[in-house]
Amino acid sequence: FKTNIGTSVSQGIESYLELDVIKLFNDQPRLGSVSLYSSFSYTDARYTKWDNPSIVDDPQKSYVGKMVENVPRNIHRLGCSYHHETVSASLQMSKVSSVFTDALNTIAPNATSTIGMLNGYQIFDFSLAYKIKETYTFKFGVNNIADEQYATRRSGGYPGPGILPGNARTFSVTFGGMF
Repeated sequence: FKTNIGTSVSQGIESYLELDVIKLFNDQPRLGSVSLYSSFSYTDARYTKWDNPSIVDDPQKSYVGKMVENVPRNIHRLGCSYHHETVSASLQMSKVSSVFTDALNTIAPNATSTIGMLNGYQIFDFSLAYKIKETYTFKFGVNNIADEQYATRRSGGYPGPGILPGNARTFSVTFGGMF
């Protein structure tokens, strides 16, 4: 017989707001469009029930009311995009709040770094696209421009116990065509 030993409830809100600042003042812009945008999510994910018979008499190990692991409370993205005829560019900031990596919400990491809170992080990404005639497209991007060091998860097994780092600065170049 297999069943879940716990129950969690996740609730929150997501929002998105975008404003084209040039079209706000001129509905036929010759210089293109500049959009400012923001997305925000707030999540409260908590355990509401935990039926593990091995810890029922130990209040120190109660999961009830604890945050669900690996769920950031806040994710915020701010960005600016420019588009004019054949050229578009965008710059985005992503900010993610800290997360617990175990159901008991341990703050300090253990000796093998398999549990413990992971700090929040903030990264910037940039992309540029250029359309050549109607057939070809050239794209360039840089993710994590500042080469921020951050962690996204912890692992107890493969690829070994410890912190799983986020991606370092990466570049991408794409050339495509329609034939």
